[in-house]
Amino acid sequence: MFSAYAFFATVVAIFFILNHLLEIELKLPGTRWFYNMIRPESGDSSQTLFRLMMLALVTLLGCIAIGVWGFDSKQGGLAALGEFVGGIVNPILTFLTFLGLLWTVILQQQTLKHAQAESKEVRNAMKAQQEALERQNFEATFFNMLNLHNSMIGAMDLRSNGQVVAQGRDCFKTFYARFKLAYAGTKAANERQRIAKAYDSFIKRYRQDLGHYFRYLYNVIRFIEGSAVDKGRYMKLLRAQLSDYELLLLFYSCQSEVGENFKPYVEEYSLLDNISREKLLSPSHLKLLEPSAFDEMIKAMIGPMQRQVKDINKIFAKSFGGFGNIK
Repeated sequence: MFSAYAFFATVVAIFFILNHLLEIELKLPGTRWFYNMIRPESGDSSQTLFRLMMLALVTLLGCIAIGVWGFDSKQGGLAALGEFVGGIVNPILTFLTFLGLLWTVILQQQTLKHAQAESKEVRNAMKAQQEALERQNFEATFFNMLNLHNSMIGAMDLRSNGQVVAQGRDCFKTFYARFKLAYAGTKAANERQRIAKAYDSFIKRYRQDLGHYFRYLYNVIRFIEGSAVDKGRYMKLLRAQLSDYELLLLFYSCQSEVGENFKPYVEEYSLLDNISREKLLSPSHLKLLEPSAFDEMIKAMIGPMQRQVKDINKIFAKSFGGFGNIK
């Protein structure tokens, strides 16, 4: 009879513990005690250990009290009491030991989780700091290059009979006027060839003045292109430095063998967005470059379409060994 009482007490204790475990999953009231046990706010687990010890002690004393009250010491009750305590208390203590081990595992998981979260935060902070440092270094170099570019233009001058006829950015207006003369005196089978031939003749004459300018401009563009930054933003800043006549000469340079390396960047980043179209030698010349070279909005619309075409071409290349090239 009394063994049944002890068994009932054990079942009640197990139910109490399992109930709290279920409350954690089901989000029912009463979860605060278990959370405080596995994640104490103070960071000290001594209270949890004390509770486990007191639970084990109360269980042991309760079983002994039930046994002493229910067994008769004169009729071999002490021996039966020892068997009762050993048979009931040992499994209970073993179960409490298991709970202690489970609690330790939970604590280790919580510690690992917090350590991973802190490590992730540290990595993110270091990454952000590294990106900020790289951007700062890039901008310092970029603006120094712009200053040098402007200084180079400021040092330009054109002379005739020993007299300065143009200086600084005004030189490009004179350069463009002389290119127009070269174009007017050139004949070819089509406009592209005519422009290329006229520009080659023009640049040979003024290579000493313009060669260094275009080489440096090209290297500024390549510097932006090769950096892990918002390329469009810095290309706009560079584009804003170019005068009308610089843009016109850049446009016609793209039609020649000398300046053909500029063409992909001009079309990719709309470097001619601010060009004075009315100052072109002919309105038909606009067709010599992709529309994206003159309008950022067009670039924004056709950019995704171009990427899709490239993806389709890659699929054709993989599927048919290079067969097919969609334009």
